[in-house]
Amino acid sequence: MYCRHCGEKLEDQAAICFSCGNKPDKGNSYCPNCGARTTPEMDQCLNCGRVLRNAGSYAEEPLQSERTKFTAGALAIGLGALGVHDFYLGDTGKGWTKLITTVVTGGLATPITAIWALVDAVKIFSGQRDDADGLPLR
Repeated sequence: MYCRHCGEKLEDQAAICFSCGNKPDKGNSYCPNCGARTTPEMDQCLNCGRVLRNAGSYAEEPLQSERTKFTAGALAIGLGALGVHDFYLGDTGKGWTKLITTVVTGGLATPITAIWALVDAVKIFSGQRDDADGLPLR
Protein backbone atom coordinates (compact mmCIF):
# COMPACT_ATOMS: atom_id res chain seq x y z
CA MET A 1 0.00 0.00 0.00
CA TYR A 2 1.17 3.53 -0.74
CA CYS A 3 0.21 6.83 0.87
CA ARG A 4 -2.19 8.76 -1.38
CA HIS A 5 -0.70 12.05 -0.15
CA CYS A 6 3.08 11.55 -0.47
CA GLY A 7 3.48 8.18 -2.27
CA GLU A 8 5.52 6.56 0.53
CA LYS A 9 5.35 2.73 0.68
CA LEU A 10 3.45 1.62 3.80
CA GLU A 11 2.46 -1.54 5.63
CA ASP A 12 -1.01 -2.74 4.53
CA GLN A 13 -2.59 -2.00 7.93
CA ALA A 14 -0.91 1.38 8.50
CA ALA A 15 -3.21 3.94 10.10
CA ILE A 16 -0.88 6.89 9.49
CA CYS A 17 1.96 7.67 7.11
CA PHE A 18 5.12 8.33 9.10
CA SER A 19 6.60 10.23 6.16
CA CYS A 20 3.93 12.95 5.88
CA GLY A 21 1.71 12.39 8.95
CA ASN A 22 -1.52 11.95 6.98
CA LYS A 23 -3.90 9.02 6.91
CA PRO A 24 -2.85 6.82 3.97
CA ASP A 25 -6.18 7.27 2.13
CA LYS A 26 -6.21 11.07 2.43
CA GLY A 27 -4.99 12.70 -0.71
CA ASN A 28 -5.14 12.00 -4.41
CA SER A 29 -1.60 12.45 -5.68
CA TYR A 30 -0.50 8.79 -5.73
CA CYS A 31 -2.05 5.40 -6.47
CA PRO A 32 -2.53 3.36 -3.26
CA ASN A 33 -1.78 0.15 -5.17
CA CYS A 34 1.43 0.90 -7.11
CA GLY A 35 2.53 4.39 -5.93
CA ALA A 36 2.30 5.99 -9.40
CA ARG A 37 1.46 9.71 -9.67
CA THR A 38 -2.24 10.47 -10.11
CA THR A 39 -4.39 13.57 -10.36
CA PRO A 40 -7.68 14.38 -8.62
CA GLU A 41 -9.53 13.98 -11.94
CA MET A 42 -8.37 10.39 -12.50
CA ASP A 43 -10.89 7.62 -11.93
CA GLN A 44 -8.32 4.90 -12.56
CA CYS A 45 -4.54 4.56 -12.20
CA LEU A 46 -2.92 4.64 -15.63
CA ASN A 47 -0.04 2.46 -14.41
CA CYS A 48 -1.83 -0.48 -12.74
CA GLY A 49 -5.53 0.07 -13.56
CA ARG A 50 -6.67 0.34 -9.92
CA VAL A 51 -9.94 2.20 -9.47
CA LEU A 52 -9.23 5.35 -7.46
CA ARG A 53 -11.54 6.82 -4.86
CA ASN A 54 -10.94 10.54 -5.13
CA ALA A 55 -13.13 12.22 -2.54
CA GLY A 56 -13.09 15.58 -4.29
CA SER A 57 -13.60 14.54 -7.89
CA TYR A 58 -17.31 13.70 -7.83
CA ALA A 59 -19.82 15.11 -5.38
CA GLU A 60 -22.37 12.48 -6.34
CA GLU A 61 -22.64 8.99 -4.99
CA PRO A 62 -19.35 7.34 -3.94
CA LEU A 63 -18.05 4.45 -6.03
CA GLN A 64 -19.27 1.02 -4.98
CA SER A 65 -18.44 -2.48 -6.06
CA GLU A 66 -20.80 -4.43 -8.27
CA ARG A 67 -20.41 -7.25 -5.77
CA THR A 68 -22.82 -7.47 -2.81
CA LYS A 69 -22.29 -8.10 0.89
CA PHE A 70 -25.05 -10.70 0.89
CA THR A 71 -23.54 -12.82 -1.88
CA ALA A 72 -19.99 -12.55 -0.53
CA GLY A 73 -21.12 -13.32 3.02
CA ALA A 74 -23.28 -16.26 1.95
CA LEU A 75 -20.39 -17.71 -0.05
CA ALA A 76 -18.06 -17.23 2.93
CA ILE A 77 -20.45 -19.10 5.22
CA GLY A 78 -21.36 -21.86 2.76
CA LEU A 79 -18.17 -22.48 0.78
CA GLY A 80 -15.65 -20.35 2.64
CA ALA A 81 -13.27 -23.19 3.48
CA LEU A 82 -12.65 -23.50 -0.27
CA GLY A 83 -12.13 -19.72 -0.68
CA VAL A 84 -15.09 -19.26 -3.04
CA HIS A 85 -15.97 -15.87 -1.51
CA ASP A 86 -12.40 -14.66 -2.08
CA PHE A 87 -12.61 -15.57 -5.76
CA TYR A 88 -15.96 -13.73 -5.93
CA LEU A 89 -14.38 -10.61 -4.39
CA GLY A 90 -11.46 -10.81 -6.82
CA ASP A 91 -8.90 -11.70 -4.15
CA THR A 92 -7.62 -14.79 -5.94
CA GLY A 93 -4.46 -15.10 -3.84
CA LYS A 94 -6.47 -15.73 -0.67
CA GLY A 95 -8.89 -17.93 -2.57
CA TRP A 96 -6.14 -20.18 -3.90
CA THR A 97 -4.50 -20.33 -0.46
CA LYS A 98 -7.70 -21.58 1.18
CA LEU A 99 -8.54 -23.98 -1.64
CA ILE A 100 -5.07 -25.51 -1.88
CA THR A 101 -4.72 -25.75 1.92
CA THR A 102 -8.03 -27.58 2.21
CA VAL A 103 -7.43 -29.92 -0.74
CA VAL A 104 -3.73 -30.72 -0.15
CA THR A 105 -4.36 -31.66 3.49
CA GLY A 106 -7.18 -33.96 2.45
CA GLY A 107 -9.65 -31.86 4.40
CA LEU A 108 -7.69 -31.94 7.66
CA ALA A 109 -7.19 -28.17 7.53
CA THR A 110 -10.89 -27.55 6.85
CA PRO A 111 -11.60 -26.41 10.44
CA ILE A 112 -8.85 -23.80 10.15
CA THR A 113 -9.93 -22.48 6.75
CA ALA A 114 -13.59 -22.58 7.86
CA ILE A 115 -12.84 -20.40 10.90
CA TRP A 116 -10.85 -18.07 8.63
CA ALA A 117 -13.87 -17.88 6.31
CA LEU A 118 -16.26 -17.17 9.20
CA VAL A 119 -14.04 -14.29 10.31
CA ASP A 120 -14.17 -13.06 6.69
CA ALA A 121 -17.99 -13.35 6.75
CA VAL A 122 -18.18 -11.17 9.87
CA LYS A 123 -15.89 -8.59 8.22
CA ILE A 124 -17.99 -8.68 5.03
CA PHE A 125 -21.32 -8.17 6.81
CA SER A 126 -19.90 -5.44 9.06
CA GLY A 127 -18.51 -3.50 6.07
CA GLN A 128 -14.85 -4.00 7.02
CA ARG A 129 -13.94 -5.88 3.84
CA ASP A 130 -13.85 -4.34 0.37
CA ASP A 131 -13.46 -6.09 -2.97
CA ALA A 132 -10.03 -6.54 -4.59
CA ASP A 133 -10.31 -3.10 -6.27
CA GLY A 134 -10.75 -1.42 -2.87
CA LEU A 135 -14.41 -0.60 -3.51
CA PRO A 136 -16.96 -1.06 -0.73
CA LEU A 137 -19.51 -3.82 -1.26
CA ARG A 138 -23.15 -2.91 -1.99
